[in-house]
Amino acid sequence: MLGGRYELRELVGTGGMAQVWRGVDRTLGRDVAVKVLHAHLAQDDAIVTRFRHEAMAAAQLSNPHIVAVYDTISSHGIDAIVMEMRSEERRVGKECLRLCRS
Repeated sequence: MLGGRYELRELVGTGGMAQVWRGVDRTLGRDVAVKVLHAHLAQDDAIVTRFRHEAMAAAQLSNPHIVAVYDTISSHGIDAIVMEMRSEERRVGKECLRLCRS
């Protein structure tokens, strides 16, 4: 359980900075995508700052081709971005996976 709320269920993809997991928001009962910063990168303050800025920038966007950002987590050395899970695909959209590789 991540942040006391998000259950990670299935690894969807891995990129240079993070892994993306299919998960469930136990509070709202909905599927989510959770982008978790790699542990070795979470020790670098500059990278964590960049990761958080990515979440803030993505949260400002509203487009049917970009997944929505719901939440961020920073707890016990784990940093994550919680996003919309595309229900029609049951997996993260290509936009999210592209962000993971950046």
